[in-house]
Amino acid sequence: DKQQKTAKRQRTVLSPEFIAAYREILGPFDPLEFLAGLPRQPQNLAFFCVERDPAACHRHLVAEKFGRMLSLPIEHLMP
Repeated sequence: DKQQKTAKRQRTVLSPEFIAAYREILGPFDPLEFLAGLPRQPQNLAFFCVERDPAACHRHLVAEKFGRMLSLPIEHLMP
């Protein structure tokens, strides 16, 4: 963002380099372990973003991992 002088709310996608680096960070993250640590099992999970477009936010990568590992559908709510 700094190199391209793009505000977070104006970004429409994440760079391939950012995606690769963030997926590496997510590597050891275990959604099942995360859910087991909650006081109750949730019926829904929500990730909130500042960015308008889900493809522009790192949280979509977290949601993607939850969906893939737990066979959950992902729904992006847009204004």
